[in-house]
Amino acid sequence: MRSEWKSLLITGTPGTGKTTLAHALSSMLKIPAFSIREEAEKHGLTEGYDAEREAIIIPEEAVEEILTRLEEEHERLILEGHLAHYAKPQSWRRLVVLEAPLPVLKHRLAERGYPEGKVRENLDAEIFKVCRVEALEHGWQPLILTSDMPVGELTRRVRAWLGEE
Repeated sequence: MRSEWKSLLITGTPGTGKTTLAHALSSMLKIPAFSIREEAEKHGLTEGYDAEREAIIIPEEAVEEILTRLEEEHERLILEGHLAHYAKPQSWRRLVVLEAPLPVLKHRLAERGYPEGKVRENLDAEIFKVCRVEALEHGWQPLILTSDMPVGELTRRVRAWLGEE
């Protein structure tokens, strides 16, 4: 029996493992995975570049636009990005908030070559659980996982939560 979800969204502070989890689940579930950043760039939904943060600017409303378009094109999908929780909760959508222990996150961001200020900003976001809090404020009832587990354990937990095991 197929469970009642169409879109799986994965959010979390940069460096928590969203892309890794999305690709692993995509492979296991045989459904496409998309990046909010890539989709926003592809469809001209960005609002410039923030030189201080070294990041493109994606307006909150672009997330819903991206997801709605993808849902029209695909029977099922995964959408990942640290803004995913800005999409509107719907009965056919599920949200995973991925978090990471601070030492793990700091190491991952440093490996990416993030400047010290950007590392600090993202560590602060993780300390204050910004993605989790904002997801709850937007009305989501997310599955919250910590990405210091092996990816196999993460995918097992997500699949069980989705009723896919």
